[in-house]
Amino acid sequence: MKVSKILLALSMGLIMVSCSSSDRGVLTGVERRPAPDVPKPYGMTLIPGGSFQMGIQGDDLFNRKTSPEMTSSVTAFYMDETEITNNEYRQFVEWTRDSLIHVNLQGQGTAGDLYMIENPITGVLEVNWEEDLIDYNELYEKAKNSADAAEADGTDFGMLKGTVLNNDGKINVDYVQYAYSEFDIMNAAYGQKQGKDLYKDTSIAVYPDTLCIIRDFEYSYNEPFARRYFSHPAYDDYPVVGVSWDQANAFCAWRTQYSVNYTTEINKPREVDNYRLPSESEWQYAANGANEKPDYPWGGPYLRNSKGCLLANFKPNRGVYHNDGMTYPAPVESYWANNYGLYCMAGNVAEWTLTQYQEGSFAFYHDLNPSYRRDYDYGEGENRARNRKVVKGGSWADMGYFLQTGARSWEYADEPRSFIGFRCVTSVMGEGIE
Repeated sequence: MKVSKILLALSMGLIMVSCSSSDRGVLTGVERRPAPDVPKPYGMTLIPGGSFQMGIQGDDLFNRKTSPEMTSSVTAFYMDETEITNNEYRQFVEWTRDSLIHVNLQGQGTAGDLYMIENPITGVLEVNWEEDLIDYNELYEKAKNSADAAEADGTDFGMLKGTVLNNDGKINVDYVQYAYSEFDIMNAAYGQKQGKDLYKDTSIAVYPDTLCIIRDFEYSYNEPFARRYFSHPAYDDYPVVGVSWDQANAFCAWRTQYSVNYTTEINKPREVDNYRLPSESEWQYAANGANEKPDYPWGGPYLRNSKGCLLANFKPNRGVYHNDGMTYPAPVESYWANNYGLYCMAGNVAEWTLTQYQEGSFAFYHDLNPSYRRDYDYGEGENRARNRKVVKGGSWADMGYFLQTGARSWEYADEPRSFIGFRCVTSVMGEGIE
């Protein structure tokens, strides 16, 4: 009898197990998570994590006071193989410009709605991003004609005059502003803000300062450069200049959103982390090109190769600019890439970094991903001096000393220069990749 009762109890237990959930208390993680799909971002190269000696190399005792050698480690990231070009930056400018046109024309009548498209699901008018849709000459004619009277279809294009378009029909660059929200990491870390207040709204005019070369080099004839460098197709593959740190930061924010928009459109998880400027340590680590304590990105201590050819675009021989093959900036894939496949990490244009410039910062830098980020409101005197950003790499207008990977200089964040450009990085999500 006892045996039969035991068998009955076991059979009832089996029935209960078979009718219960398949979850048997085994820790398996959340099911149906999307498989990771993190391809190498287009135009970028992987910089694997590692350690290096950060700071100035050699016997430069004076500058070792502001950038002494320190052992530093950085985590893996992707970096643009080249400096951002005029044409790449132009994509940002024209996207911003066109978005303003779309916003201003939304609901302005039949002609205005040509720039919008109805969402087939919600029925709401959304921006129609078809290429070459906006005819600015046509917009100008309508704006000019509507100054005295409304269009026959009721559309008031006069609103475009004095805002997006000047009275002569050209784009008013002061109004081509990109607006975005940026996470305030410093206030978040120290609990000074909460919720939506952790994000700070920024709006900045994005058109590069094409006249900065006139101010940079007084008593010098550089008007053709000022007139044509950003606008002419002959310079499409040259590095963009005349872009302040703030504008470079805005470009990174736009590039992030542009990528997110694409992955959302094709219903895929986000592929990469935010695009941003490299920190000072990331920049030097990448410039070293896996070489052990090099003076220059190519690994050697000399500015010429064995054939006597100069290895970068800079100011050689006390001002014989054209001896390296170029007088002004060169196309971004000029000269030779370093071991990571990065072009022009020395010379051509100096490059903005994310890092705040401070003379004694190496004394308090952490040895993991060293950097210092603190953005201040602009002003005069001390406030303006605080907003100095580290600039690396040297430029076409600099002597060879500034081409060293450990050399550092600075510029005010709101000051565009004809010899400063930038490139972007994005952190690797998960370091166990090939």
